[in-house]
Amino acid sequence: LETVARAHPESLHVLKQLGYFHATNGNLDAAEPVLERCVRLAPRDPWAYQALGSLYRRRADALRAAPPVDPERLRELLAGGG
Repeated sequence: LETVARAHPESLHVLKQLGYFHATNGNLDAAEPVLERCVRLAPRDPWAYQALGSLYRRRADALRAAPPVDPERLRELLAGGG
C-alpha cells in the first residue's frame, strides 16, 4: 500500500486504505498523517473525519478528536444543503 500511495498521492481511495491499515494494526503514528491528508483532500468526506477522530480518541486526545467545523459548511448543513 505504501508503494501504491507514493505512486498515487492524490488517490483518496488508496489513502483511506493505507490509513485504515495502519490504524487497525496499531501504528497510529503512521496512520495520522495519512488520515490528515484524507481530510485535506476530501473536506466533505465524513469517513475521513470519523477515522481521524477515532485515532485521536484512541490516543485520548480529546481536543483534537473533535476538529473545528468550517463555518460555511456548518451554515450549509443547517440550511439543509447536506
